[in-house]
Amino acid sequence: MLSTRFERMGDLRDLQKAIKEAEERLAAMALDNPYRAAVQSILGNILYTRFERIGDLEDLQKAIRHGEEGLAATPPNHPDRAVMHTNLGVQLSKMFERMGNFGDLQRAIKHAEEALSATPQDHPARAWRHGSLGNILSARFEWKGDLGDLQKAINHCEEALAATPQDHPERAAWHNSLGVRLYRRFERIGDPGDLQKAIKHAEEALAATPPDHPDRAIVCGKLATFSTSNFLGNLHSLEDFNKSLRLYLEAYNCRTSSPRNRIQAARCAAALLYISGKFPESSSIFEDAVNLVPRVDLRFLMRDDQQHVLSQISGLASAAASLGRGIIMGFSIDARSEASDLKTDHPLVFDKFNRLRVEIDSEIDCMNCASDETLDQRRNRAVSRRYEAVNDMEQILNHIRSLPGYDGFLLPPSQDELMEMATSGPIVVFNSTSFRSDAIIVTKLDITALDLPKLSYDDTVSRMQQLASFGGGSFVKRGQDAKGMKDLLLWLWDVAVGPVFDHLEASPTYISDGDHKTNLKRIWWIGVGQLSMAPFHAAGDHSPGSTRNTISQAISSYIPTIKALSYARQKQLHLFEE
Repeated sequence: MLSTRFERMGDLRDLQKAIKEAEERLAAMALDNPYRAAVQSILGNILYTRFERIGDLEDLQKAIRHGEEGLAATPPNHPDRAVMHTNLGVQLSKMFERMGNFGDLQRAIKHAEEALSATPQDHPARAWRHGSLGNILSARFEWKGDLGDLQKAINHCEEALAATPQDHPERAAWHNSLGVRLYRRFERIGDPGDLQKAIKHAEEALAATPPDHPDRAIVCGKLATFSTSNFLGNLHSLEDFNKSLRLYLEAYNCRTSSPRNRIQAARCAAALLYISGKFPESSSIFEDAVNLVPRVDLRFLMRDDQQHVLSQISGLASAAASLGRGIIMGFSIDARSEASDLKTDHPLVFDKFNRLRVEIDSEIDCMNCASDETLDQRRNRAVSRRYEAVNDMEQILNHIRSLPGYDGFLLPPSQDELMEMATSGPIVVFNSTSFRSDAIIVTKLDITALDLPKLSYDDTVSRMQQLASFGGGSFVKRGQDAKGMKDLLLWLWDVAVGPVFDHLEASPTYISDGDHKTNLKRIWWIGVGQLSMAPFHAAGDHSPGSTRNTISQAISSYIPTIKALSYARQKQLHLFEE
């Protein structure tokens, strides 16, 4: 079959042909044809495979519709019903991940339960169906917080592990899943026994995961996380600390693993290096990891998520003296607009780039392969294909950057380019993490990381939550909100905006005459993470005669990222040229 050839070769054209053939076959069938349900189920599975590769939500919607129609047309005691229930459970849980509709999650659980109840005790698929139900129940626990769901998820993971032969490749996945569930229970209840069990299962998972397996970064990362918790609760054991750092670094260096997982591992490794005083090393690994961002499937990296990831890391990087550019790199990536331009200018090149990006940032299902292959053959083929995709991505990025006007595609601006962007006014990036807080100030002469010791992370979270609560309510509440806003603006000036203007006062690029500006400058503000909603333009004391406020100092503008400003100016210039 073409779908089988796609599984072996990874050529998307085979998958497209398989979908077309299944659709044509279904269209030619009478509604009462006894084989119609089976064809619909097959078509649903192939559409889901394309969704996993391409990420088109319409494919997932069609897969679910065909699966449901096929199931409805299948007799109650038919042996295929268990497989159909299983597939629908997986597809609906994926729909929940994408859209956040709790009803989809509830339906996914129902189908997974039906699949398991229809599976005999000695059936080879029973272990996988236990594990699948455990994963979906775990998702409901994360959504609702009911410990009963977590306990059920643990039970199903244990059943899956018990039903899996010792030499079966899937044992690593069940060990890893069980370790994760036990760790979540440890986080909720605090039983050290759960933490030790989680570590044991994660170690078993790692031992059973080959070094070149695409899931290696996930397994390393989980064990590193558990070991970090053990380090924090075990009188800061140096052994646990070194173990965690080693595992995070190994996860980051897994080339066949998802870029998202590698970036997360780099963030954690940078944190450990930071707290051990190795500031340059902390910065270096983060700066290297930033280069992986273009390879991340943008379905999973909306800009807010990107800002969150970067805000977690950037504060670490800013500790080192040479990190001005390294920090800015993190805030300068604005991949969506550049990818959109590429899609318009070079659609075929974009399609190849996007397919590769989705492929290398997706999980690999080594069980969903041709029936005449052994498990080792399936794994080896999947790993080989992932290596090819990673290498193909390097080639396509090099090709894109050779195209006219795309030499900087998904790359951060150089230091000179960053300073050039500040010719019409300074660019200020505010960032606050649990490690430290900074204002990154870009002027036409230099890039400076200004430490903001009074801008604590806990205060930032609390103040931004307060800001989000303002508005509406009774006359009394509006009065309370007005006072709260006044206090918040004074706080924002004292801990963040004021120190920036004090710094700029000493800069030769900022003109001043005594206490007043002879010419108000434009300033571009960027707030990262929690600070993305902070009203920097209104910070300060607005009582009569006061100049301790932003309005008296500058004309304010906001941008989401530095590269967004560059992109907008390039577009404006292009329009003028036309």
